[in-house]
Formats: sequence, C-alpha cells, structure tokens
Amino acid sequence: MDTQILPQKPQNFTCINCRFVSSNKKDYVRHLSTLKHKNRENDTNMIQKNPKKPQTSYECINCYKTYKYSSGLYRHKKKCMDHENGENGENGENLNYQLMLSKELILEVVKQQQNQIKELTNTIKELIPKVGNNITTTNQKFNIQVFLNEKCKDAINMSDFIKSIEVSLQQLDYTKHHGLVNGLSNVIIENMNKLGLYQRPIHCTDIKRESLYIKDDDNWEKDTNKEKIKRVIKNVSTKQFYALSKWTQENPDFQNNENKQNYYTHALVAIANNKEQNEEKIIKKLCSSSYIKE
Repeated sequence: MDTQILPQKPQNFTCINCRFVSSNKKDYVRHLSTLKHKNRENDTNMIQKNPKKPQTSYECINCYKTYKYSSGLYRHKKKCMDHENGENGENGENLNYQLMLSKELILEVVKQQQNQIKELTNTIKELIPKVGNNITTTNQKFNIQVFLNEKCKDAINMSDFIKSIEVSLQQLDYTKHHGLVNGLSNVIIENMNKLGLYQRPIHCTDIKRESLYIKDDDNWEKDTNKEKIKRVIKNVSTKQFYALSKWTQENPDFQNNENKQNYYTHALVAIANNKEQNEEKIIKKLCSSSYIKE
C-alpha cells in the first residue's frame, strides 16, 4: 500500500494588534501598510513607552484613529473616507480567519479518516488469510473423502495388510546393517508399494502435521492420535523377531559358529532397539512415502 502524504499545513501570517490572520503573505504585507495597522502599532508603542500614564482617548471605529477629545473624533467622523472600506476590510479579515479555521478542521478530518482506513486495512489483512484457510480446509476435506471413498474404496484393510507381510532374511539383513528405523520402515514401504496407490490401506495428506488416513473394517478414518500406525509398527516389529527365529531354526549351529553368532547378535540388537524412541522417525518416513497431493 502506497504511503499517503498529508498536505502541509499552510503558514499563517498574524498581526496580533489588529487581530489580522492570513495565509497569503501579500495580503499580510498590504495590511501592514494600512492606516489602521499603523495607528494601532503607534498606540501600542506609546502604551509600552508610557505604561504609567493612561489617559482617556476616543477611537474611530472605522479606521481606529484616536483623539484626545470627543470633539476631534466628531469632526473626524464627518471626514473619514475609510468608513465603508473599513467595514469591508473587517469582513475580509474575519473571512480569512474563518478560512484558516476551516482548513485546519479539514486537515484534522482527513487525518482521522486516514487512520480509520489504515486500521480497516490491517483488519482486512488479518481476516483474508483466515477466510482463505477455512475455504481451503473445507475443500481439502471434501477432496480427501471423495478420493478415499471412491477411488480407494477397494483398498485392503490394514489388518489384512499386516497379515500379508512376511519379513525376508534379506530385509532382516537390511535392518541389521541400517538400523531399526530404516529396516522396519523399509519392510512396510516395500509391501505397501506392491499394492499400488488405490489398493494400499494408508495415505498421508499433510507431511508436516503427519496427517494419516488408515482403512480398517472397510472404513477410512483419520488416525488422529497415531494409535493405529503405532500398532502397525509394533506388529511389523514382531514379525522381524519371527524372521530371526526362523533363521536360527535354519542355522542351529549358530552358537558354535563365530560368523553366524555375530550375525545373530547384531541382528538381535538392531530389531530389539527401543522402538518407542524411534516411532516418530518411522512415522515420518511412512508419511513421506504415502503422501498424496490434492
């Protein structure tokens, strides 16, 4: 938004003695040369020079000329040619003063309106993202439900998916060399990829928030507390122990063979690693591999 520049307040020229105010310097200079101003200025100077000698004086209301005696003022009034002009000048000075007040009032109103516009603009800026997010969230929920219930309606249930998983010795060996997080994630992802996009029982809609939808009992539900995906990790982890047990049955002499004993020890350490500390890392990997773009 462009910054608005407020109009500068005009400079006023003021004559205190005559109560004259004007924003036009030429008018002010012309006023200083008038008889009215000079008389007032002389009177002021006289008062300042002789403050202790007040005396009665008679002043012409038209040109402000003063007389010591009323008779002098009476004769002056008959000759005062500035009477009509004096009234017009007084009216002009009043008009200038009113114009000055009007300009100041207008500037103040403009300033208040600009402040109100600024506050309104800030309010609108705050509201637009909220409105946009609400619309986006509503559309996203609608699109997800359509995708899951129509395109993925034939997806396998998670319970059946877990039953179908068999941890191979090759996968067990991968876990031994790369650790529990990579090994267990690899088992789930490999089996998930075999099914394809529309057949798999898990989809992620938001990697940052780890929003997962899991199908079980023929229904798609959001795994709000991550309870379902944690059960999946636990069940697949158990299958790794079954795979190692199967290996010991196929290698009954592993306790007497140093190489086989080392393999068993390292594999057991890898799959027995505290999975609770590694669950979040595994979930992040599963979210990345099952993420769908709207």
